[in-house]
Amino acid sequence: MGNPLVSIVVPVLNEEKTIRFCLESLLAQDLPKNEVEILVVDCGSTDRSVSMIQSYPVQYLFEPIRNRACARNRALAHARGRFAAFTDGDCIPAPNWLRLLMEGFTHEGMGGCGGEFNFPQHAAWVERFFYNDTGEMGWPHRAIIQGTLWPSLWTANAMYDARALRQIGFFDESLVDFEDIDLGWRVSLAGYELRYIPGAHVAHAGMSDLRDMWNRAQEVTVGLEQLFYKYVPLLPLPSFHRWLRALHLLKLVSFHGSASLLSFLKRSGSHNGKTHFLYGFYFLAFLIGLLRARIS
Repeated sequence: MGNPLVSIVVPVLNEEKTIRFCLESLLAQDLPKNEVEILVVDCGSTDRSVSMIQSYPVQYLFEPIRNRACARNRALAHARGRFAAFTDGDCIPAPNWLRLLMEGFTHEGMGGCGGEFNFPQHAAWVERFFYNDTGEMGWPHRAIIQGTLWPSLWTANAMYDARALRQIGFFDESLVDFEDIDLGWRVSLAGYELRYIPGAHVAHAGMSDLRDMWNRAQEVTVGLEQLFYKYVPLLPLPSFHRWLRALHLLKLVSFHGSASLLSFLKRSGSHNGKTHFLYGFYFLAFLIGLLRARIS
């Protein structure tokens, strides 16, 4: 039997509420079964995730370090596909997701493709926090792909040419968060094109409760600061332009936390009390995480 055309990588940590929906959607992709392999990497789940994963015809792997970059690199070390697709254990890709992403690789210079997000039907009110009234993510994936500092992809909905990933050295395991943004930036800087595929949809639940939201905000502050210190010294630009780029990076750090407050002020009349509370809660969690990062 030959190698599959695409390897799907799914990192998992305590995803018993959603992993069934994720795996069933991946097994229902409209590509021939022999062209797809699914690698699910558990990072030490303490719920029923492992037993649920092992009940499906997928390849189960274990990563002892609770880090998404480590988990994805573990899977990539076993992956045999020409393309590597990425999603998460709380995601539900549409049946045509893989096919549409693969169709985006129209020439040798294509490094990666990514689609758009919407929230799943079973999502609770906390889980819908990052989505607008039409069900689309408040910070669209197309904006990330078409370039913030450089084009990049979120790995909840992404596919890369595996050769490009081998060239740049896979995920940076030193990063606490935004390892996917870093990966896309490095692929872009290596000369590859990243493309937005609007029809390739993934339903992404996001944060399941207030504790998850709080922890996520803490990770965000550390991850964005790591990106700042990693990339500003490496910019091969004149001093003036380097600091313009540095200010852009700083804007990403500050705006991520303040976006919730700005959005609340702009659209406060259209939100109910629960949404008001979530904006304030996430903004507070982000600020506290930023202060903790500065103190440490």
